[in-house]
Amino acid sequence: MKIRKSILIIAFIMLFVMTSAINVSADRPVRVEAETGVLTGGANVQGGDRWTESGEYIGMGPTDFTVESSKATFTINAPVAGTYAFEIFYAAREGSYRKMDVIINDGERMSFNLETAEDWDTWMSLSITHELNEGANTIVFASSLDFDGDLVRTPNIDYFTFVLVEPAVLPAIEEAPPVAPAPAVTAPTPAPRTADPITLIAIGAIVSAAGVIIAKKRK
Repeated sequence: MKIRKSILIIAFIMLFVMTSAINVSADRPVRVEAETGVLTGGANVQGGDRWTESGEYIGMGPTDFTVESSKATFTINAPVAGTYAFEIFYAAREGSYRKMDVIINDGERMSFNLETAEDWDTWMSLSITHELNEGANTIVFASSLDFDGDLVRTPNIDYFTFVLVEPAVLPAIEEAPPVAPAPAVTAPTPAPRTADPITLIAIGAIVSAAGVIIAKKRK
């Protein structure tokens, strides 16, 4: 009896954990701190700041934030393939043009012009909608160029979130064409039988002979 109760308890716990994991990963935004990414070029972690919840954020370059090769690369896991909404939280003080590139799964390089604020302690968000594959995906934040090919100052990035908006539509399974029923087999209607002339003559002779015999008997 005790073993049976233990099995039921374990099964209930496993079901609860599995259900909770699905809800968290698919229905609630997943938060990724910017400082957890792989930083290359001039991208660097800047910490001890009262403006962020974690106390850390990343700058996409040294003091001028304009290193062309500056990148922050992240690997994120999507529970299912589909369309996801991203919110990238950044700070950019007004007085200078701010721009950032985003690359997802080595796809098209998307450039975004960013709004600015009066100071560095005002955090804003950039909204992006993009498709993800089921499982591992890469997202890259990179410094950008303007229309003249000159480097543009990039923002400070605190964190980003992503959440499933719409799962991918699975291709419809093609149904096999219906099999046409076999045509019904109808037995041929037999043609009416017609006696041949010889048979008719023989029958006529027999009838005539029978008539003669009957007439003789009456006499």
